[in-house]
Amino acid sequence: MHIAIVDDLESDRCSLGDLLERYFESVGMNLAMDVYESGEAFLQRTTDSEYDLVFLDIFMKELTGMEVARQMAADGSRCPVIFLTTSMDYALEGYEVGAFRYLLKPVDQAKLEQTLSVFMDRFQKGERKLPLMVDRTRVFVPYRDLYFLSSVMRTTEVHMKNKVWKQSSAINFQKTVAPLENDSRFCRCSKGIVVNLSHVTGMEKDAFILDNGEAVPISRRNMAQAKRQYLDFSLGSKE
Repeated sequence: MHIAIVDDLESDRCSLGDLLERYFESVGMNLAMDVYESGEAFLQRTTDSEYDLVFLDIFMKELTGMEVARQMAADGSRCPVIFLTTSMDYALEGYEVGAFRYLLKPVDQAKLEQTLSVFMDRFQKGERKLPLMVDRTRVFVPYRDLYFLSSVMRTTEVHMKNKVWKQSSAINFQKTVAPLENDSRFCRCSKGIVVNLSHVTGMEKDAFILDNGEAVPISRRNMAQAKRQYLDFSLGSKE
């Protein structure tokens, strides 16, 4: 989960950050978090696809949170926004720019957890992203764009339709693919290969054939399980 906090008060940024870290640790989900001290800094450094959720303080010195949200909407952003405010006076205006929720400051832990629970339910039914470290840069790849991941010489290669990224060797293969284990789209072909069944068009002997023409080998040890999972996935609904 990749979250941004945009608030011009350092104490409020730190307080909310601590609450978020506690929540995501309690639900067993990785959290990446960036903080911005102004709306201008946020708009200058982000793109639409960079965050899964943004916390925006309404009352900031220069650009207000409402103005930032309007700019996000004008740029075509679909990123959910939770407004932070000391007053509900702008509630109607906020919902006009697609606010997901409002939270009164100081943020109450129980209210935050309730709000995140609703958000996570919707998020998990929508698009999920895999966090990676590529060339010392943190990136988040939508699950749908992953073709297969393989372990090569202590490095994780992340294969997409027309490109391959190499995950930093500081993060091992098992830790990289762990978030995929509970998603029915992903199948372990061998100890060091995980494939996205959404991109599999068929099987040939000991390999899955992908829709970009690549063949992904299946180990003898994993063959029976891989065939069974592929059949179950093909008969079910692809996410």
